[in-house]
Amino acid sequence: MASDPTPLLRVEGLRVSFTSDDGRVTAVEDVGFDIMRGETLVILGESGSGKSVSASVIMDILDRPAGRVEAGRVRLGDTDLLALPRAKRRAINGARLAMIFQDPLSYLNPAYSIGWQIAETLRIHATPGINPKARTVELLTRVGIPDPEQRQHWFPHQFSGGQRQRVMIAMALALSPELLIADEPTTALDVTVQRQILDLLKELQAETGMSILMITHDLSVAARMADRAIVMRRGRVVETGRLDRIAASPSHPYTRELLSAIPRLESDKRGGKSPTTDGPPLLEVRDLCKDYHVAGRGFGSARAMRALNGVGFTLMPGTVLGVVGESGSGKSTLARVLMRLESVTSGQALYGGQDILKLQGSALNRFRREVQMVFQDPFGSLNPTMEIERIICEPLALHPDILPRRQWRDRAAELLEMVGLEPAHLSRLPHQFSGGQRQRIAIARALALNPRLIICDEAVSALDVSIQAQVIELLADLRRKLGLSFIFITHDLPVVRSFADDILVMKGGAVVEAGDTDTLFANPSHPYTRDLLSASAIPEWMSQAVRASIA
Repeated sequence: MASDPTPLLRVEGLRVSFTSDDGRVTAVEDVGFDIMRGETLVILGESGSGKSVSASVIMDILDRPAGRVEAGRVRLGDTDLLALPRAKRRAINGARLAMIFQDPLSYLNPAYSIGWQIAETLRIHATPGINPKARTVELLTRVGIPDPEQRQHWFPHQFSGGQRQRVMIAMALALSPELLIADEPTTALDVTVQRQILDLLKELQAETGMSILMITHDLSVAARMADRAIVMRRGRVVETGRLDRIAASPSHPYTRELLSAIPRLESDKRGGKSPTTDGPPLLEVRDLCKDYHVAGRGFGSARAMRALNGVGFTLMPGTVLGVVGESGSGKSTLARVLMRLESVTSGQALYGGQDILKLQGSALNRFRREVQMVFQDPFGSLNPTMEIERIICEPLALHPDILPRRQWRDRAAELLEMVGLEPAHLSRLPHQFSGGQRQRIAIARALALNPRLIICDEAVSALDVSIQAQVIELLADLRRKLGLSFIFITHDLPVVRSFADDILVMKGGAVVEAGDTDTLFANPSHPYTRDLLSASAIPEWMSQAVRASIA
């Protein structure tokens, strides 16, 4: 950090409101903070705490006219940003302030190459003495995009999630801004890619001296990045200071709640292990292989890409199997194959002694009653035009012999209560719920047919840490009460440790390590598993402080 005592950015008394069906709702109330030159300030808080709204005011991208700044000042050096006319304000964005977002695919134009989009910043600001094409290649090289001369002509969809985030960083750094705002830049990324992005930001900060305002709900991210932190809840700042002090001695109950919700690599079982089960396995997967045929270039012949390579495991009744790996490891392909959403190239999956990959007609329908799935994005998997009652009762409509029509509403109300919601919510639409509530609704729908096995595909990866802990606790409670089995797919090892009995670690479509959860965490044998554990762990000083503060 630089020694200049003058803040680069000062926010004072910020109050922001939005128009809603119930009138104007205050989203940010009396928020204030400073960012020093060369410093990283992290804003911590769950969804709805006002983190991103505060950042949008700084960048002048507040959703208007619904959103309105009712009070406050935002000063960049000696400049009052809120008092500037629009033309002068636009000249500051990019040149002195820049921002990267959580989902780069939503903010990169799919119709233009990434090189054109990076160079656009330089063209708009008419930077003298800079060749836009040469500067674009230089930036792509610096953020670690391989073969930048060629890949500058690629389009956003041709890059992985981590590479798209690197492209966004290159675009933000094009004009060497004084302050970079990073709004949840690693939330949707695998832990190994997340670590790479955070390390890149720290390297770039050391090279350029820029300040960083990092917005996150992930304390492990904050621990790697923060010089100081502020904790926000319901639009207000509830705690501020050095992160080590906050972690060691939190003064606000909400901060203590955040700290206690952190999934940790040490043993932290939610509900403990299931009792030993006798009898046959619920599911046996043997040597499962899945090939995709990718078209060749020009007149070249198609080639096979192996997404699953000899995957096998055994799942006993009432147990939880965690499946861990980075994007492209084959986790979601495995889930789709087991749900019969995709065909396989070879192998067997025996459920109750029957190969589910060969089931047809009524036998397949019976299987689908007993095996349900919960997806990563509940808003995408819930029909936005359907009321919650209809969403939950849809499986009952597909299997009308389960329950008489007159009992459907009572069953839907019972399921909502089972997942911690209220029967009064049955008449609402999905957009009227938070992300964690929508995931609870998706779980209620999965329970409608009294399944024996639920497959959760990254079901908590996009949720805040406190909501994530609540959903895991809910699943563990349902397991105890109903005797359910789970296949729990995730890229986050601490999350799966708190829930799973056994773990498969996948890489490149194959299982590289498998075993009892406690044994695997205590003594991982494969280098890739050790890399995942290393990337998932919060720094030791943070871990010790958290343990002390919540003991």
